[in-house]
Amino acid sequence: LRKLEEFVAAQGGDARAVRDTALLPDAPVKLPVAAEDDGYVNHIDAEGVGLVSLHLGGGRATKESEIDLRVGVVLEKKVGDAVKTGENLAVIHAADPETAAEAAEALRRCYRITEAHFALVPLLGAFLQFFYVAVFEEIAFRGVLFRLIDDRWNTTVALIVSALLFGALHLPNPGATLWSSFAIAVEAGLLLGAAYKWSGTLWLPIGIHWAWNFVQGNVLGFAVSGNPVADKIFSAIISGPDWITGGRFGAEASVPAVVVGLLLTVILLSRCKRDER
Repeated sequence: LRKLEEFVAAQGGDARAVRDTALLPDAPVKLPVAAEDDGYVNHIDAEGVGLVSLHLGGGRATKESEIDLRVGVVLEKKVGDAVKTGENLAVIHAADPETAAEAAEALRRCYRITEAHFALVPLLGAFLQFFYVAVFEEIAFRGVLFRLIDDRWNTTVALIVSALLFGALHLPNPGATLWSSFAIAVEAGLLLGAAYKWSGTLWLPIGIHWAWNFVQGNVLGFAVSGNPVADKIFSAIISGPDWITGGRFGAEASVPAVVVGLLLTVILLSRCKRDER
């Protein structure tokens, strides 16, 4: 914002308006543009939005045109966002009702809402990225750390130590807390360790880890260990207290995720015991 203030000041404007929008001129007409269908914002025609703003008077059609600083378009939904019928996509700021109505109709055509948002190249990139993450972390935590402790002491110690360190690895992540790291340790650290112990190969924990991250992030649209995901097929919306939703960190910090992960761990460890017999 500091650089924007410099630009405004250099043009002879009031740089204070960059941080205090109350200083900006107010449009006499503000018209919400609502979605006509449920779904996800698959595409926004950026050029079309710019032309809508130009039609309102927010840009110059010719060199001699004057810009009306009161008018413009405020977008409230971006690509990938979930929308419901009647929910605002944007708000038109106009000088008169007639121009506002024309702009609203044109702006609605700039939005493409579909049942799902699918962009192949970014999703493929995320798919490969999460594979690399899964391979690296599983080699380090299960292939090396877990195996060495299991060989020297026993499986219980290996599970606890590797899980706690795996949870601690996620402490620097956005929105992380001691609880979120503990949740990761229980639902993922223990589960992935048990998967390795039962299968005797790294491919099972790698597959679980890989699918876990990609599905919750790029398919369902949840934050992955606190990191928001830009390219997603769906933008699932869950509401409720943090112990159900996971709060800012994402679903991995929720109690239901911990319970499910712990249940799967118990099942795998019971199979290990049965196979030993």
